[in-house]
Amino acid sequence: MLSLYLGGVAMVGGPDGGLRAMPAGRFLAGDYIAAIHAAGLEIVACLEPRWGEVPGGPLARQWCPEAAAAAYHDAPALIIWHLRRPTAEVSV
Repeated sequence: MLSLYLGGVAMVGGPDGGLRAMPAGRFLAGDYIAAIHAAGLEIVACLEPRWGEVPGGPLARQWCPEAAAAAYHDAPALIIWHLRRPTAEVSV
């Protein structure tokens, strides 16, 4: 994902109130789709909010704000998957 290469790392609140960096991987959407299907799940929806729609931003902004703004223009900040396990159909 572009965000990862430019210094964007997802953060979550820890039990002590501090922030923790989430593990990051350089996987493509197709890698996630293959894993989802291999797990027997269905994709209900996939959302990709852009930087500016979500708080935070790339660490690259602190060194070269203009270049970071250009690189991140309209780039997804994260991928949100809505998945479901299919229910077995019952024949009568």
